Formats: sequence, structure tokens, C-alpha cells
Amino acid sequence: MRKIRVAHLITSLTVGGAQSMLYKLVAGMDRSLFESHVISMTDGGTMAPEFEKLGVAVSSLGMRPGSPNPVGVLRLRRLLERANIDVLQTWLYHSDLLGTLTALTLGKLPVLWNIRCSTMGPEHERLQMRVILFLLVRLSQRPTAVVVNSVAGKKVHQIFGYVPRRWELIANGFQLTAGADAAARSALGFAPDDVVFAMVARDDPIKDHLTFLQAARSLLTSVPRARFMLVGEGVTPDTPKYASWAADPVLGRRLHLLGERRDVTWLLGAVDCLVSTSLGEGLPSVVGEAMAAGVPCIATDVGDTARLMADTGILISPGRPRELASAMERMAEDSSLRHSLGTKAKERIERDYSLEAAIKTYENLYRSAVAS
Repeated sequence: MRKIRVAHLITSLTVGGAQSMLYKLVAGMDRSLFESHVISMTDGGTMAPEFEKLGVAVSSLGMRPGSPNPVGVLRLRRLLERANIDVLQTWLYHSDLLGTLTALTLGKLPVLWNIRCSTMGPEHERLQMRVILFLLVRLSQRPTAVVVNSVAGKKVHQIFGYVPRRWELIANGFQLTAGADAAARSALGFAPDDVVFAMVARDDPIKDHLTFLQAARSLLTSVPRARFMLVGEGVTPDTPKYASWAADPVLGRRLHLLGERRDVTWLLGAVDCLVSTSLGEGLPSVVGEAMAAGVPCIATDVGDTARLMADTGILISPGRPRELASAMERMAEDSSLRHSLGTKAKERIERDYSLEAAIKTYENLYRSAVAS
């Protein structure tokens, strides 16, 4: 019996939650039974070499971000036919639309959509995105199944008008990691008694870095040994909005702006508490990664974050710097609380959100799509 050939179409291969889950998925799938192909709608991306190191075929459609191009359908069709693909898994809205339109020209190719969000943020107000969502609602019966990584995401899209033949809930899976690492702390310039708070998120309004920075500045009045690390694409001293905070006389010397990194697991070894201030999420990957490393989290109550964290961290309201500062102070002043929550978080990931279980669910979905 030949392998099932699965093509994964994604908007880009820059670092992000969807891209990270896709990477873990293709890295962990049984290669004796499945053959993975990754196709980016845009050119390359920082993660493309990582996929290639796995021996996974990586292709690009060469489309410009935000520029619809019917040529993309022809290019995608050619790639799918050439690789004799059995299942097309699309990731995120643009890919869902392009993949579905292309599949319509190919006959019976099963298409699976993958929804990774649970809110309609400011970017969804743009005309192009409204048109894409309008079309997806009307095409939502076409895919064999629609995958969501959160209960909240399913509910939002049901309200929006999605009526798929089948919903498939597959929460993000995580691999346990070592966690606390004195060498990492030292290499990053942190003292043993510093309390390090980290936020890992790209520069995007929905991630709400401003709330984190305001809370961090406030916290220093009561916890001067607090240190703050921001990691993510565009979060650098060269970006004007962050340059002003880096020059702040109170916060500046205690703020580390690291930009996009591929060693987040190592960086988490230097962290005492991870903070997520997102205004909207499906199931936040970085919170799960921190929990898998035994790092306690403070996170906004959005999407399935409460379901993921349960009683292993502190939930806060979105957009409330004072509430966040209070939660950070509580974490900073109580090392036993940090240890207790971190231990419980790691146990929860191992019990309920293992990467192996998520991969098996995807594999079973691909089998059933081919058989249907």
C-alpha cells in the first residue's frame, strides 16, 4: 500500500503559531505511511529551511501578500498534479480559499481547512478580508472537514455562518522540554535573583504589546529586580514604537527586545513567567510551549486559553495593564507559587495536550479523507 501524500498549503513560512504547529506535525507523522509536501503561497520564509532539513518537499507559489492572483490556482494545480497529492490540508483563510478553488478544478481531491483563530480582529475589517470570509462562508460545505484548534474558534465561525459537513477539533499538541536553565539565564545577562517575564509574539495589534509594556513599567516601582524579554518578528529596538520604550529611563535598561528567534525553547529556560496579552487567540501555542517547559503563565482570557491553562496559571482580562501588573507582582513575590504552577502546567500538558495525540488525530483524519 503506497503512502498517503498530503500537501499542506499555508499563507507563508514566517514564524507563527500555525507554522510552528505545521512543522511539528510533519516532523512527527509516520513517514512510512505519509508523505508530506509544504506549499507556501508567498516566497520562502524563515522556516522554509527548517522544513527542508526534515526532508520535506517545500514549494512556493510566489504570490505577493495581500494581492489575489488567479495565476496562483494554476501554479497550485500544477504542483498538486505533479506530486499526485491525495489530500490537501489548507492553513488559514487565504489558503482555505485558494486551496478550495483549486480543488474544484481537480475533481475529487479532498480538502481540509484549518482555522487557528477565535476572534475577528482589526485585520478582518479590511475589504479584502471581508470578501474572503464572505466567500469562505459560502464554500464552507465544500471541504471534507474543517479543523479547529479551539472550541471558541468553532463557535465564532458557526456564528459567522460556516456550515461544514464535519467539524474536527484538534487542539495544539506540545512536547515536554527541560525548562529552567541557569546557563541560558547567564548567557542572556540575567542575574540569579532577577525575576524574568517574557512575551513571545510578533508585532501585531492583536497581540497588544502596549499592555505588557505599561504593566512592566508599573511593576518596577514595587519589584525593581523584574526583567522583561520580548521575542517576536518586528519586536526590535529598530522599530520606532519599541525604540521609545527601550529609551525609557525606568524600563529601558530592564527591557530585552530580541526580535524573531528560532530558539524559543532555549529562551524559555531563562524565564520565570510567560505573559500573553493577546486580544484574540484560538489556542495560544506559546502558552502551551511555556507550560510544557514548566513555566507558569499569565494570560488573557481569550479563545481556549482558560481551557488550556485550567488552574495552572493566572487568567486576566484583555487590555488591562493594572490587572496584569498586579498578577505579575503576585508571581514575582512568590517563588513557591511559580514553582507550584509550573509543575502543574507541565503535568497538564503531558496528560491532556501531548503532541503525539494531536499527530495521531491528524493522521486518522487524513486516512478517513482518502477513504471517503
